[in-house]
Amino acid sequence: FGHSPYAAIEGKLSQTVQTGRIIFGYLFLVSSYSYFMSVAQALGRFFLPALAPALFNISLIIFSFLPQNWWPFPAVSLAWAALVGGVLQVILVLIVIYRMGFWPHFSLQAKKLPVRSVFNRFIPAALGLSGLSLIGLINVYFAGWLEEGSHTYIYYGDRLLELPRSLIAVSLGSALVPALSRLKAEKREEEFLKTTGYYLDFLIFLTLPCAVVLALLAQPVVELLFQRGQFDEIAVAHTASVIQVYSLVLIFSSGGRALSSGFFAADKNWHCAFGNGIYVLFHGFLAWYLTTRYGLSGLIWATALSSLFYFCFLLFLSSRYVGRLPLRLSVIRFVKNLPGLTLLALVLLCYQPLLAFTQNALPLFWSRLLILTLLFSVGGGLYLLMGIFVKQEMAREFIQLFSLRFQGKSETR
Repeated sequence: FGHSPYAAIEGKLSQTVQTGRIIFGYLFLVSSYSYFMSVAQALGRFFLPALAPALFNISLIIFSFLPQNWWPFPAVSLAWAALVGGVLQVILVLIVIYRMGFWPHFSLQAKKLPVRSVFNRFIPAALGLSGLSLIGLINVYFAGWLEEGSHTYIYYGDRLLELPRSLIAVSLGSALVPALSRLKAEKREEEFLKTTGYYLDFLIFLTLPCAVVLALLAQPVVELLFQRGQFDEIAVAHTASVIQVYSLVLIFSSGGRALSSGFFAADKNWHCAFGNGIYVLFHGFLAWYLTTRYGLSGLIWATALSSLFYFCFLLFLSSRYVGRLPLRLSVIRFVKNLPGLTLLALVLLCYQPLLAFTQNALPLFWSRLLILTLLFSVGGGLYLLMGIFVKQEMAREFIQLFSLRFQGKSETR
């Protein structure tokens, strides 16, 4: 690559170091949140722990609107925003723990607890879930050799990708492990595989419309959220191109998260860790090869292709060491999603005509916000209705879960 353009920019490295020192405290906060989230999920409480990461994003948004002259340089505000968001995440989960009467306390009788068993599972589980974090670190490294702004484009793309992935894949995967573990412990192998396949299909049912939105309306969404100040049309175009490719990453990485839940429930943690190790090595080679030839687009496509490889490789390992999933039924369910996705895509393509129709009547920001909200609502509604029409069981399940959630009848369904 030669000399890094990132290091050549005066003051860039020192500002990064200062920001890193501030944000380092978030490591303790996010670790505490993960621990208490696990306790809450073990007690059958999933909604508020899954909602807590949204507070992190809200904190980032609020701090980004604060006057920049409050800080020595702009990035410091986001570092403090991360700390505040981390505190809010922990507080929300602690509220759940406190209400259930499981407030943590110290004990000197640790020898009587299954500490060794926990750590025996912790090490392979940590390796098995570290793939996406290591992929992000690899992307940061290679982006440092590209033109200035590449880190920003990838970061904003990651933020938009993380919203549906956290709400759907991470939440569903976390809730799936206890249910699958019970089935495995009771030696109900056939039901275990059917449940794993069903929730893999359910996750794909939820992520597909999000991927279509990211692919078709990436630029309007970026314009609405980020285009102001120094974030100009060129930055919008680069970030939108990242997000469009990331729509594929959303599908395959979410599918990989569902499959990894099956490994953990079947106590095949080391197999999942092995799959993640191969995934990281494959992405490292692909990122080096494609970035040297195609720059930023090569790096992003390396991320998409490696996520596809990861999903397929985990599927192969699952068939060998966990059990064969009912893939024929999964194909049928996937085909049933296509009519609804077609309607959703047609609705989303109405963005430009509607923007031209309303922009003279409303300020541009409010016009974009109104149209995107309308299209998301109408397109999502048609996707669900078409699912019901073609007898897609996932659509009925989703509506039932939503109705139960609002009625407050069940949180553990």
